[in-house]
Amino acid sequence: MAFELPAYPHQLDLMIGHDATRTVFHYGIEYDCLKYNSTLLQSFKHPLKDRPNVDIRVYEHDVSFIDVRDPVHDEFVRVPAVDTDYADGLNRHTHMLVRNLVRQRFKDEWTHQQLREAKRDIQAMVAEALKDHKTAKRKAAAAARLHDSEEVLGTR
Repeated sequence: MAFELPAYPHQLDLMIGHDATRTVFHYGIEYDCLKYNSTLLQSFKHPLKDRPNVDIRVYEHDVSFIDVRDPVHDEFVRVPAVDTDYADGLNRHTHMLVRNLVRQRFKDEWTHQQLREAKRDIQAMVAEALKDHKTAKRKAAAAARLHDSEEVLGTR
């Protein structure tokens, strides 16, 4: 069974994204403890309606952006994460691991700096596990980085 791939990578993202609805605040949109904002997103706010709800698409492979449906033109626009230092190159699975580690260490009283430090700690653990001689550890590390385990094992 074959299907036609979209002409643009952005269209493929939209096909595989997960749908959600969020409110647009003065600071943007929040999803999974990450804030997303842009000038274009802020233009979606109606002068008489302070906090509009918008449809969004989020992705497993990258938390550095979301796509938000423009309510006027009925098309999706890309909105970047506010904390690009943290979100850049991060997949949702690793982001959830980082959030869990921060919650264990600091409960609900954490800072963005502590979030970035936890990200570095987890990335270091994953890098170390990828070097491990045991296949199970390499496969777990590959899953955390969303790599194919055969690619990590060098069998491909």
